[in-house]
Amino acid sequence: MDSPSSYPGAVRFARSMHNPYTAWIILGVSLLLTVGAYHLSERFVQKRAEDRFHYRALELEHAITTRLYLYEQLLWSGVALMNASGTVDREDFRQFVNTMNIDRRWPGIQGFGYSQLVRPDDLQSHIDTIRAQGFEDYAIKPEGERDLYCAIIYLEPFDWRNQRAFGYDMYSNPTRREAMERARDTARRPRRADHLVQETRDDIQAGFLTYVPVYETKTTPATVEARRRLLRGWIYAPFRAGNLMRGILGAQEKEIQFTIYDGLEVRPESLLFSSNKVPDVERGTAPLISRRVQLTLQGRPWVLLMSTPPDTSLAEDQNLPRYVALGGIVIDLLLFYVIFSLHFINRRAEAIATDRTRELEQARRSLEDQIQTRTRELQSARDSLEHTVQERTRLLQEKLHELETLNSVTVGREERILALKTEVNELCIRLGQEPRYDSVR
Repeated sequence: MDSPSSYPGAVRFARSMHNPYTAWIILGVSLLLTVGAYHLSERFVQKRAEDRFHYRALELEHAITTRLYLYEQLLWSGVALMNASGTVDREDFRQFVNTMNIDRRWPGIQGFGYSQLVRPDDLQSHIDTIRAQGFEDYAIKPEGERDLYCAIIYLEPFDWRNQRAFGYDMYSNPTRREAMERARDTARRPRRADHLVQETRDDIQAGFLTYVPVYETKTTPATVEARRRLLRGWIYAPFRAGNLMRGILGAQEKEIQFTIYDGLEVRPESLLFSSNKVPDVERGTAPLISRRVQLTLQGRPWVLLMSTPPDTSLAEDQNLPRYVALGGIVIDLLLFYVIFSLHFINRRAEAIATDRTRELEQARRSLEDQIQTRTRELQSARDSLEHTVQERTRLLQEKLHELETLNSVTVGREERILALKTEVNELCIRLGQEPRYDSVR
């Protein structure tokens, strides 16, 4: 326990802290700390938003890669069908595609088809065969003589949109021909972004096609020359990029916007899909957070640009720095008010204490004066009483002396009277008379 001698130092320290200068200094330091806390919380929110964005971006990248890989396996299942069956007619192909239920399970696929390689010598025979199947107006489109034809003969679902591509020679298109030849020579699945034949004036979307080769043999020929010679056709799938990406994204589209470009150059003409109506490169505004990723999918490079939507904030807790700043300022002002108020409270308390001390000192002096007066009065009364007692004692002593004198005189007389009575009684007896006094001691 502290000794009382240590209190004055603590009191002086407390008084030194409770003054306006200290209040202003503490307010300045507190505001600096509040500004620091605001910037720290702002960086925390920024970092958290960036981490959340990059996590979503990785999810999106993985979702696109995984979905296209699964779609690739779907195409190879068509090759397996062609290799496993000696002849696959139109009904077999339809049943195969219907079993896969691509409308519900594989969003984004416009169709699943087979394009047959037709050499010029077999052109008429090919047309007659297809017409014999009930398609009297069938013809390879576009018309004209070419070194090689590749006609779409199976395309499911065979709806009105896909019927527009029935009989189309994709080999006549230079960009598609390049992808088809690369698929043939590499025995892989190159794709090519292009405007789909199935597109109409309504809901026009960019699209791309993916090809996998089908050979006369049930295995892939070992050499490029053999692959070219033994090629039967291509299993392919046209994709509508918008439907495909919406099927991949789901609810993520609201949290992150992205744009896909076919190839390595970011140009409007190479735009494949944009989740935003106006891509960032065309809008001319910089997003809060962005990321660029280059993907190589199905033999072609894609540039994937991801960014935060323009009408969203960095994070759900974007107001945290404001709350920190507001709370810090409120606490700083309250602390300043408390310290500043304590100064005036201490001054008021000291003034009251001084007044009370002065009043108590005056009361003490008045009481001392009263005590001295009463003491003098009591001393005077004591002296008077002592004088009275002495006088009374003297008088009593005189009275006692007189009484003693009177008593001695009275006692002597009585003894004399008794002696006389005794003498009288003795004389009476001598004279033969009765004693005159009855009892004499």
